[in-house]
Amino acid sequence: IRDSSVTGVQTCALPIYTVKKLPVKWDEINPYIQDIAQKDSKYLFLLGEAGKIDDVRIELFAHNKAKGIDNLKKYRDEIIDLDGSDILGTSILFDENELDNLFSSDAGTYLCNYSYYLALNKLIDLEVVFIHLPYVSVDHPLDELVKKVDNIINFVINNPYQIKIFPHKDERCLSLRVEVFVHEQGYVDEFDDIDDIATHFLIYDKNNNIGT
Repeated sequence: IRDSSVTGVQTCALPIYTVKKLPVKWDEINPYIQDIAQKDSKYLFLLGEAGKIDDVRIELFAHNKAKGIDNLKKYRDEIIDLDGSDILGTSILFDENELDNLFSSDAGTYLCNYSYYLALNKLIDLEVVFIHLPYVSVDHPLDELVKKVDNIINFVINNPYQIKIFPHKDERCLSLRVEVFVHEQGYVDEFDDIDDIATHFLIYDKNNNIGT
């Protein structure tokens, strides 16, 4: 969470921000995510290094898979949550025309993806975004990377629209369909067996559910 005095996000009215460097250790990520869940936070921005990528990259999805060797030489090759969805996505509706960076649907299977999946899975009341960064270089100077990250944060904080993905039926989606299709348009049989197995999407602004 960024303070309103930080350059580039003056329009943000949030009072505090916290920065933490996460260790590249499988067993130490989950306790940190659990700790975040106990705090009164609204946004979580995760940043990871992806070396030779061409530009700053927003990861739209996290996959339910953890694989690789961490800094303690501990190897994992497993499903993160046996009861969880195969894929979880950020709730932010990004506008590619407003942001000068890349978008990706695959955050890999290493600790970046692991931390992202845990956050999306456990911190359901937070707006969570993962940003991958290239190495600092002549082509990607530090001040340019900082500016792009600030632009992303500013966009997220000021964007009124979000989208949530539910692997099962959710009352917010169903009630919106009742209001529109049953009450307004007169459908009687709005629901069927497909609703039990379908993925449900809810688009909302800061105050209202506006689409499903």
